[in-house]
Amino acid sequence: MRCNRDGRLGFVADPRRLNVALTRARRGVAVVGCLDTLGRGARGAGVKGDWARWLEWCEERGLVVDRLEDFLGEGEGGGRGGDEAT
Repeated sequence: MRCNRDGRLGFVADPRRLNVALTRARRGVAVVGCLDTLGRGARGAGVKGDWARWLEWCEERGLVVDRLEDFLGEGEGGGRGGDEAT
């Protein structure tokens, strides 16, 4: 799923996809995606969608890493690619 302003989730909009991801994982779940798009997608007016509720649950527990660099720490692959002077 790509980031988009409309919150279109495509394949993962089906609640069964989230259910399968959470219930069949044996050791853990890592979701890589656009927080804004996942949080806005697949819900009606004024109703939080499954992804939005799950992301809120994750954020309350400090489980959301907003940037890969924050997760890896400085100097551990957080570069933007390209040749950097050493």
